[in-house]
Amino acid sequence: MKARNYTTNLSAELTDYFNNNSEPSNFNQLQASLKTKCNKTTLYRQLARLVESSFLTVFKVENNQMWEKTQVHKHTHLECQKCNKVVCVNINPELIKNYIKSQTKDNNFFEANLINSINLSGLCSKCK
Repeated sequence: MKARNYTTNLSAELTDYFNNNSEPSNFNQLQASLKTKCNKTTLYRQLARLVESSFLTVFKVENNQMWEKTQVHKHTHLECQKCNKVVCVNINPELIKNYIKSQTKDNNFFEANLINSINLSGLCSKCK
């Protein structure tokens, strides 16, 4: 099947949304923010297309899928367990990789070769 090469109102709105919001969003947040009304299947399909085109990255925190604009640098996600807000922080993956290596090299249990994403959960300052 030939790939579609046009922009719909929904894809334009999602592109604008992620260009103007730096924080990751879950499905419910996205659906609530859209002016273009659509069913769940259409929204999931459009999100999948934006992930396939590398405009968006999808990741899981707990049981929630989260979408964010694809970034060149690797970073860590901090999720509040109470309000579910997710914040991105810049942490050098090499520091984490080297720390893991220093903690596990004596018993050869594990050696981290690549760290793509780290999700940490706790309580944000508003929910403490």
